[in-house]
Amino acid sequence: MQVRLTTIAALLIAFAPCAAAKPMRFAPKTDARGFIDVWRLRRDVVRAESHYYAAISPCEYRFTGHSGETKAEERAYERCRKHFDRLKAVSERVDAAFNRAWRPVILRSMQLGDPIAEVIMRNCDTTPVLDRHDIAATCDTDSDKRNAAIARLRSIGFMPAVPNHTRSLVPFFVPSKVLQNAPRAFTVDLRYLNNGFDNFSQAFEALAKLRLNRQPLTPGYLTFGPESYYRGGSKLWDPAIGIADHRKEWASTFNALDTAMDKWLRRDPRWAVFLLHRIGHYEWVPEGMTTTTGRLNSVWLGRWKLIAQTPDWNQPLQPVKGRAVIRYRHGGMVINTVAATALMVFPDVSNCTLRYSGGVTYVPDPGRTQYTALAGYTGKYADKVLAELDPSKRYKQVLMQCKGAESDDTDRARFLLHARNYMIEIGSLSGDPNHVAARVYRRVH
Repeated sequence: MQVRLTTIAALLIAFAPCAAAKPMRFAPKTDARGFIDVWRLRRDVVRAESHYYAAISPCEYRFTGHSGETKAEERAYERCRKHFDRLKAVSERVDAAFNRAWRPVILRSMQLGDPIAEVIMRNCDTTPVLDRHDIAATCDTDSDKRNAAIARLRSIGFMPAVPNHTRSLVPFFVPSKVLQNAPRAFTVDLRYLNNGFDNFSQAFEALAKLRLNRQPLTPGYLTFGPESYYRGGSKLWDPAIGIADHRKEWASTFNALDTAMDKWLRRDPRWAVFLLHRIGHYEWVPEGMTTTTGRLNSVWLGRWKLIAQTPDWNQPLQPVKGRAVIRYRHGGMVINTVAATALMVFPDVSNCTLRYSGGVTYVPDPGRTQYTALAGYTGKYADKVLAELDPSKRYKQVLMQCKGAESDDTDRARFLLHARNYMIEIGSLSGDPNHVAARVYRRVH
């Protein structure tokens, strides 16, 4: 108990609002129609939510009378509780300042017919810091008011704002598992990334709900082409059909979604405040924000000599001639590759964009020899291919995204790992964890 309370108190201190002593000020803005400036509102919501604390204290303590209970535990609880109370007080002051500034403006915009203001006020998912005490909203404890809010949102017609809807904008059912492969969306449910388990973090949940406060997001663990996996993980596609056939089947759905989104954006470009863009297979970035996954460490830059490769790491590495050059381009990094003997999975590429996937390799489990730094992806010669990796370290995965590497028109997996003066390239066309191609480079300069 004492250890947990001390840890909780330390976390509360670490993430405490840094502007507690300085009042936070908000400056609402509207356009010529009197409709809210949604981008200014989003900025202020992000600021206010950074100080937001829910009503439930994380400081758990109950006196049981057990002999193991100590005065130190009681003191740890009191410190945690008092510190939380201070943070809660700051949160309440910030919420009050936010609502004094924004609530009258949003209500006035609603009266003038602003549908986006009404969606934000009535749909509680948009932000928890807005005071909705006298407005029928989706979080109202009164079921009649809650149903009235849902009915009003439905009448506006912007279906992603309607709770318990499939979040699409088309009049037919679209599974969430399909929507996560769309190029853009207003909301996207990513619970299927981890083998179908609903292990949402708060960040993932922000994408599934119509939130104002969102940040660019990657799965946070290794990807393998159009698959995302965790310790051996999941396949998102029916192998009996194939990715190409899936995309053909879903093309009409995505076209319908794009048409519907374009219609709403033409009607009022401010709906883009909820828009999400997909980069690669799994990264999602809110409209108006930039991602940092393309900002690689400078250790990747330079010339690399291709020294060995295998079409399947159940076969030994063989010497091969070739090279790779990594350089800056348009604020990011790109790679050019040339090999004397090209493998089908590794065609030569030019100006191929490099991006962090957000995932890192795993520490191999000595008790489970079938596992490698790539978890369930293994082979007879996997230890030789990955020999330059320190088994006690975890390495960032860098995706190659372009024609000939990972892209929406193929199921190819192709990524890089950097270890001191070596670079390892991993690839697959089938997604089979037992049939993985690999190449090894050594730095030239």
